Amino acid sequence: MNPSASLKKILLTDYGAFLGWMTPVAYLGVILLQFFLGETFETILQLALVLFPLSLAGLALAFWRVQLIRRVIEEGVQMPATIVRASFFRGRGRVEVVYTYQGERLVSGNVVMKNKLTSAFQLGTPVTVMVDREKPRRAFIRELYAEE
Repeated sequence: MNPSASLKKILLTDYGAFLGWMTPVAYLGVILLQFFLGETFETILQLALVLFPLSLAGLALAFWRVQLIRRVIEEGVQMPATIVRASFFRGRGRVEVVYTYQGERLVSGNVVMKNKLTSAFQLGTPVTVMVDREKPRRAFIRELYAEE
């Protein structure tokens, strides 16, 4: 039986999902800052009209990433894997794993935020991946996104 995906883990670990939901939060902060700095209502409204579509795009990105990861975690094939690369720069990074699916050796990577979970990964660390049945080169590290 496959695990359930954790919305919290996805939003805080996956770089695309994190960026997507943080975009409207950051834009709201900019608008509030302008309000507290005494900008006119007209200026704030113009800024909001520009930032609103960008916020929607960010939320769409977050929604798409959450749905994709959730589908693969909950419907994918569970496989043992090994970390072959884990590199981080300025709070984000990439963790790559190698696994064998239907006799083929595959490498997949997850672009992630640097946090307690992702920082623990080192070269050679054994993990479990959930492999997308439709695209076997797409796999997500179970330990990062599933409820335990």
